[in-house]
Amino acid sequence: MAPLNYDTIVVGMGPSGTMAATTLAKAGKRVLALEAQDRIGGRVRTVPFGDGIVELGAEWIHGTEHSRVYELAIQNNVTVLSQPLDYKMYRSDGSEADSALVNDLLTFSLGVVDEPPPEPEPLGQYITRR
Repeated sequence: MAPLNYDTIVVGMGPSGTMAATTLAKAGKRVLALEAQDRIGGRVRTVPFGDGIVELGAEWIHGTEHSRVYELAIQNNVTVLSQPLDYKMYRSDGSEADSALVNDLLTFSLGVVDEPPPEPEPLGQYITRR
């Protein structure tokens, strides 16, 4: 039997590997996709639990702007729910932190992610400057 020739071999069929293999195949490349587990999906794994389901791994899509994951979810009619950012925060000693301050910082930080500075700088410095 003659050996098969591939343009690319993708190792790992989590979301990134699956997207890479799909994109390359759509571009006309011969792709071999390999996965060591008995399923694809990487850390994305939904399993039955009692009368419902539970997520054992990745379950958030971080951002909707310029996100191939978000675009694929929408194209494939995956239900996407927004999550409020009003968390209670706790210190390592178990006492409650200033949740309002932490939530404000989290909201602000998520807002500036889409507007990176022209010159790279430490995140803390950038947030303080902004």
